[in-house]
Amino acid sequence: MKPDPYSGPLSLRAKDFDATGYIASLDGWSPDGRSILVDQHPEVVVLRLQGAGAARPVSAQTLYRTNRHFDSTGNLAWSPDGTRVAVRTKSHVVEVSTTDGQVLARHPELDGLLIWPTPAG
Repeated sequence: MKPDPYSGPLSLRAKDFDATGYIASLDGWSPDGRSILVDQHPEVVVLRLQGAGAARPVSAQTLYRTNRHFDSTGNLAWSPDGTRVAVRTKSHVVEVSTTDGQVLARHPELDGLLIWPTPAG
């Protein structure tokens, strides 16, 4: 069996993504295992693995800017299909598109961890 080239620790350097400063928190792999969210206050950044042979192994995209300081885990959550991310702000929770960062919905403030329910079926 051929080893998975993406297994093992993820090594990130400032030049590997478009944010600056330190990485506050890695906040979960996407459902397909090809992207990971980064709490880079005040931005939510998604890092996407580009695959073997790519000029840059990781691309980065800022999905959302928030006024909330990420002081604990559970402030971001992937939708089960990977098309949206829930982001906790100071006053509400927003759903953002993982394609372009567009705000798709706003929800009331929520205490506790953000957990996206799996669709019934």
